[in-house]
Amino acid sequence: MCIDVDRSKIVGSYFFIRHMKKNIRLLGLIAALMSALLLSDIIHAQTPSVSYTSPQAYSIGTAISTLSPTSSNVPALTYGNVTTYAGSGTSGGSDNTNPLLATFQSIKAITRDARGNMYVAEHDGKRIRKIAPNGTVTTLKQWVSFLPNNIEINSATGDLYISIASHRILKVPNSNAANYPAQDPTYPDWTDATIVWLGSSSSGNGDGIGTSARFDVPLGLDVDASNTYLYIADYNNNRIRRVTIASGQVTTVTTNGSTAVGITYPEAVVLDATGNLYVTSSNTRRVHKITGAVNSASISDFAGSGSAGYLDGQGTTARFNEPRGIDIDAAGNLYVADGAGSYAIRKITPSGYVSTLAGSGTGTGGSLLDGIGRAARFNIPWGLLVDNQNHLLYIAEFYEHRIRKVELGGYTVWPPLPTGLSMSVTTGAIT
Repeated sequence: MCIDVDRSKIVGSYFFIRHMKKNIRLLGLIAALMSALLLSDIIHAQTPSVSYTSPQAYSIGTAISTLSPTSSNVPALTYGNVTTYAGSGTSGGSDNTNPLLATFQSIKAITRDARGNMYVAEHDGKRIRKIAPNGTVTTLKQWVSFLPNNIEINSATGDLYISIASHRILKVPNSNAANYPAQDPTYPDWTDATIVWLGSSSSGNGDGIGTSARFDVPLGLDVDASNTYLYIADYNNNRIRRVTIASGQVTTVTTNGSTAVGITYPEAVVLDATGNLYVTSSNTRRVHKITGAVNSASISDFAGSGSAGYLDGQGTTARFNEPRGIDIDAAGNLYVADGAGSYAIRKITPSGYVSTLAGSGTGTGGSLLDGIGRAARFNIPWGLLVDNQNHLLYIAEFYEHRIRKVELGGYTVWPPLPTGLSMSVTTGAIT
């Protein structure tokens, strides 16, 4: 029996597995560092290197001697390790220099600026919080009526974009834009009349400039790499909208210039490096892919069968229960917060294979537990944020009022090793 290998998923090299009667030979075995380690090749001068003495011949049913790798420049992380980054777990709005003692209320989204500051959108708390690189939590704004759904940042100017439940998009200007990113952004003006940028308190679906445009509960946001466009998941309108940032012109993404690309209740959006747009929908239980120009786009089902469930697999054979937040790493891997029913973080490779990065996947919500991979527990994971530089994924946990983080470095192997063999995510050793 031969197992084909998709080389696009492997960092550095690949392994070939051949099953011959009762023997297993691993020929030219190279452990695949997960995609985050590929980022080291992009971000850092030193590329991770991993190799094993090979070939190795093993007899099925017989214990093997540990096969350890020769490696260098591998980040000291444990792939899939989940820990709590911020929040005591108590619902509230107290600031603190210790992020684990600060309190939050119903976090939906998080974003990060070029200086390492994190910005947190608390839906029920009606707040925007800031977490400095040293962990200090402060409150930037407390509203009376605005309920923030999502938050994004312009990487060039440091301006914040915030979608709110009452059909509007806010733009909070960075008053220190001339010195950003050499210096931290500052946001002294949160006056409602100043920061309401797009839409009005009245719902609708009309395109237009600024407050003449209409939305119906805008949710997910993403800014393209050139900071030219902002994409919006317009939830109740079942549409994707694109905003020209310089002018505030709102345009509906269409298939032929007139027919809106239809996605039932889109929740979150993210762009890849080539401009393809990925959209989650907890209603269709799919991740959709939109390609092409804004007025001649095409849509396809990228992952998820549409049937509720928890099942890893290729593309539309996989199943989600409640896909919500989504983000992408520099290698093109997507991460999806799969909420109630799965309580898991799913990973989708560029070729569409869906696997579980962390969480139970068995519908056991309502409890928090740190741990590695499926040993960890979540309670309605929502917004996601990939930190490519530090090989981390941050998770906004709605009902636990916390931010969790998952390590994306360390060791993993693809395709999985044959039954009976396992790899240490910390050391890369095969036993």
